[in-house]
Amino acid sequence: MASPASGSEPVVLITYATHSAPSAATQTAHVVSLLRAHLPLRNLLWRPSAAVQCLRPEARTDGTASAPAIRTLREMPVHLVPLTAHDASDRRIPVLYRLPPVHLFFVSCDDSDVYRAQVRNEIRQWMATLPHHMPPDYDGLRTTVDGGRDVPAHLAPEYLIVLLPCPATQASGTPTTATGKMGRFYAMNKGTVLEKLRADFNTSTTEHVLALSRVPTSADDNDPAVWIELLAHMKEATLNSIGRLVELQDRLSVTYDATSTAPTWSLCTSMLRKEHLVQTLEGLGLVREALALYRQISDQLPPGASFPPGGTDQGDDSLLLLGPLRKPYLAQLEQGTVTLFDWHSYLYARTSMLLGTLGQVVEVMEQTPAFIDLVTHTLRPHTHTLPLGFLETWSFSIALDAVEQCQAWLVEAQGEREDASMMKAFHGAKAALLELAVRQMVRMGVRTAHLPAQAPFSFLAPVSHTYAKSASLSRKEMVEAISSRDVFDSQCRTILQRTMAAATLGGQTHRVLRSKFLLASLESVRHAHASALPLWTELAQHPDLPHTLALYAPVHTQRLACLQALSPHTPAWKDAVIDALHCVCVLRCQAPHSATGLDEMALLRALTETGHASAPTTLLGYNGCEFRIAHTRATRHGDAVTIMIPIVSHLPAALHVEAVHVWVRNYRQDQLQCTRAAVTLHPGTNDVELTCATPLHGYFHVQATQVELPHARLESVIQGVTSSSSLADAQQLESMRPRVCLPADGTSARARLTTPRHVRLDKRRNVRLHIDSGAQALKDVRVTLASQGDTRFVPATEWTWVTPSEACASEEPSWTAPAVDLLHMSHVPPHTSWAWDVPLWPVARHAQLVAHVTLRYYGSHDEQERVWHRTLHTPLALPFHIHIQDFFRLDTLLSKLSFEALSDAPMRLCPPTVHAAAASPIDASVPACGPPLWLAPKETSTFLVQFTRRAGEARHANPPFELSVAYRTAHDEQCALALASLAHVLATSEELAWDEGDATLLQEALCETCTYDEAAWRRLFQRWCWDPTSARARTVLDVVRRVAALHPTLSLTDNEPLPAIPPAAQAAREASRAFASWRTLTLPVDVPVVDVVNAVTWDAPSMKHIALGESITVSIHVTMSFGWALASQDGEASHIYLQYNVLADHDAWVVWGPKKGTWALDTTQGPCERTIQATLLPVRAGFLPFPRVRMAPVAPTTRPIRCETYVTHASPGLHVVPPPGPDTYWVDLRAVDPALEAPTAAGAP
Repeated sequence: MASPASGSEPVVLITYATHSAPSAATQTAHVVSLLRAHLPLRNLLWRPSAAVQCLRPEARTDGTASAPAIRTLREMPVHLVPLTAHDASDRRIPVLYRLPPVHLFFVSCDDSDVYRAQVRNEIRQWMATLPHHMPPDYDGLRTTVDGGRDVPAHLAPEYLIVLLPCPATQASGTPTTATGKMGRFYAMNKGTVLEKLRADFNTSTTEHVLALSRVPTSADDNDPAVWIELLAHMKEATLNSIGRLVELQDRLSVTYDATSTAPTWSLCTSMLRKEHLVQTLEGLGLVREALALYRQISDQLPPGASFPPGGTDQGDDSLLLLGPLRKPYLAQLEQGTVTLFDWHSYLYARTSMLLGTLGQVVEVMEQTPAFIDLVTHTLRPHTHTLPLGFLETWSFSIALDAVEQCQAWLVEAQGEREDASMMKAFHGAKAALLELAVRQMVRMGVRTAHLPAQAPFSFLAPVSHTYAKSASLSRKEMVEAISSRDVFDSQCRTILQRTMAAATLGGQTHRVLRSKFLLASLESVRHAHASALPLWTELAQHPDLPHTLALYAPVHTQRLACLQALSPHTPAWKDAVIDALHCVCVLRCQAPHSATGLDEMALLRALTETGHASAPTTLLGYNGCEFRIAHTRATRHGDAVTIMIPIVSHLPAALHVEAVHVWVRNYRQDQLQCTRAAVTLHPGTNDVELTCATPLHGYFHVQATQVELPHARLESVIQGVTSSSSLADAQQLESMRPRVCLPADGTSARARLTTPRHVRLDKRRNVRLHIDSGAQALKDVRVTLASQGDTRFVPATEWTWVTPSEACASEEPSWTAPAVDLLHMSHVPPHTSWAWDVPLWPVARHAQLVAHVTLRYYGSHDEQERVWHRTLHTPLALPFHIHIQDFFRLDTLLSKLSFEALSDAPMRLCPPTVHAAAASPIDASVPACGPPLWLAPKETSTFLVQFTRRAGEARHANPPFELSVAYRTAHDEQCALALASLAHVLATSEELAWDEGDATLLQEALCETCTYDEAAWRRLFQRWCWDPTSARARTVLDVVRRVAALHPTLSLTDNEPLPAIPPAAQAAREASRAFASWRTLTLPVDVPVVDVVNAVTWDAPSMKHIALGESITVSIHVTMSFGWALASQDGEASHIYLQYNVLADHDAWVVWGPKKGTWALDTTQGPCERTIQATLLPVRAGFLPFPRVRMAPVAPTTRPIRCETYVTHASPGLHVVPPPGPDTYWVDLRAVDPALEAPTAAGAP
């Protein structure tokens, strides 16, 4: 609504007037032109009434809501108009723009007489006319004020009287600078006129009079400081007028609504009064408060309002609601002829315009669907008054118009800058409105038979109602679409494309899928299969389609139908069939009781028809044949197991399959395949028996299942590899996985790695590989051996077969080594154990050898390959340390052998033996020792070995000796006793209720666990996958109890003969003897080569004690032997030069004489002696050992000379005593005080 002042934008009008003097009119026009340059009014701080304050609560930090007490009006557009040109009676203009917030009266007079005679009267006449320039809208109305008093509705005018300086006074300057009497007279008169104005028109509470200090002469000299006071008074008066207007409008609305129960009360009048307040708030820029009032108005409409439904006016179905109002809604409210249709349309239009003003375009678009739903729900019972398709056409128009108008608002609000989050929300709301318009088009298409009444269009078909036959539609697009199917299809495609584009930008995947589904359905209905197929393919391959269950099955159904019409039995057809079966599987889990519309049996037949024998089709994740494996215990028959698994067929008919497979895996990553040949799966539960040939046992987790069809594989992964955030999650996941228990069996084939009981360190280390065939013959046996770490196995061609003690060498099996780590045997008889020595090179310094052993073979009665894989740990370290210390004498070498048991390896040790080589001129002997010694952990046992030179034999070479030591570990003895006890129990027991091979398992367990605790054995049964309550488990546990009772009474020396014993007892006795046999370690020992052995003998006086300071003369005899040196080669020098040195430390002895010298020795002359004379002087008392004598070879030498020196008598020396000295006595020479001695003298008797 435009005001007369501006013609386009509404502004607030401020009137001005002046008195009738000609100069006053001229000066007023000049002042008004200068004042307009400082308008509009800015930053008005307004405190509205409490009712207005509560319209817009704001959130506090403590969670409560509060309303700001002060409203800031940033800018108020105002226009100065002459009072005579102002008209306040045009009620088409809102009251705010007809109500002058302040009236200005400019006085240009400096003569008090003229003021009293004329100007004052004109001012009073002006004030009397001001009420006639107030809006007459509230004349005759009454309202209630505080206290409950009923008073007339009245708006008092605000006015200001502005005294202008006369031109003559302004030119003369200030009163202080005037020199003439007239100047002083004018200044005095001016002050007098201002005072009289204030006295006449100011009140005790309001100041209506102010004066301008000066008036600028032109716009270039328009100083803002001149107008500060005037503008401040204008703002104050404006705020007062606005406050009274808002308060009056609010009181009128509240007073009228208080009489809502009266018969004369009208909802239209109530809304009209609130509308006046809304217009005022909107004009003040308080848009949020206005929106709050509209919400109150919307909530005020009672459900049973007596308004006519409306919508029957021409053009209502295409009426634009956003933008300028197209209907005189306020006039309808005043006349009381408004309809429900117009009521809701007006509220929606006004609310949307206000939201658009705030820039909340997305909120306008988001509230539009709710508005459409409200109006259509209101008008649907009254369709007999509406034209056919009115609701669809009107909804279509509102949705499209909202999209266009809001898009224009958004472009205007954002300009060149775009907010990414707002644009995404805008496109999302736009897609929702366009989808709403699409639904209306589909409804009209079904109604006009442009679209068939079938899915998916039938879901959007309108409900049948009675319509007015004489009425017609006015929306051009809809009328053209109804009249032509081609136009209808074009419009549908266009809107659907726009919807998909907007939904894509808005990130609304499900709306994109729905729109694309409708577009593809439209193309399929029009038999445009070439255009529809890419759309169906995109939909079927979209990752979010399974989350839209309503579209999942129809998409695949339509895709198959489209391919069937175009080109069946192509790769695309095969992919479509697989995707359709995946859809059936997903819907079976997420919507098990809903109809999918897909024939699963037909799809399976199509899948088998599209596959090929060379490349069968694999379908992952199929759940039509459900394997219900919770915790299954298999039944073992030798090295084959049988598993009974229930398979639930969800198919409507019987399915003949070629095979059924189940893959299981254990923690060692051993994978097994359980298979059943051709079988027919009937609807419901089918118990299927699967078999697997394997010697492995333990718990296996189910990995995958497979149903094999002709040229097709239906697979389902039971449990994939997942990453767990914690150990607890991993354990919980492990407990939930279905498991299959394969029981252990002692008759199956296996492989073992042991260390030989006789170890020679002068040869390559090796381990022994044992192959046990078990109870059946083996064919095509392949053994793979691989090491982990730095230790490596030599190629298989260098392995050596070990001849059993009871067989001859001619029974060596036929075996080959096709690869460096592969051993192959064509046939192994049953109950056979063969062994090979496998050398190691190099041998790392590790305590254990980690080897991966894989045994592959075929049974003698079938063609199924068995695989046995284990990671075996074989100890390589010796259970003790050996330390050797040599002590050379002239004709004898004494070697001290120390054996130290490891911290975790107690053992029993026999005395060592030393064997000399045949060509060695040295004999070795070990003193006779007692029985074997028991060494506790970290305990040491020492033995002495004596090496002696044979007389007359030269030592031309240094052949090594062989040191052999026999030992037995504590584990060997414990296993030997346990197996001996077991042999005794089995020999004295009647027939036991266990299976063949259980005795072998019991032997291995006794050697592995070395415990008789029942709880440990029950845990072992779980590892064997035995039922703890079974007869075989109870039998084994009873045998273990008897073995535990007999174990303490046996010893390894017992050789009590047993009666005729069964094979199990015989095997236990042989194993016990094997463990009881001594282990032997043989290592080479070299006798060191020493060129000279020196024996030092001290010849001292026979006295035992000498006095300190007394010297003695000693002789040092040195005997030198060359018997431990190698014989000299021809041409080699036979002289050795030795230097002796008597080392005096000057702390015990001082040595006089030849302390150092050199001897030339001829090695061919045999042992020789030399003597050293010396005098020793002790320097301290006590036992003083003689000084050390050092012997060392010196040049010239042709080769390094090794020399060993020892003293014949251990630590020789003398006791040195201090010399005798004078006797010393203590005499007290201190002086005596007579005073202290007097009492004693007086008291003497």
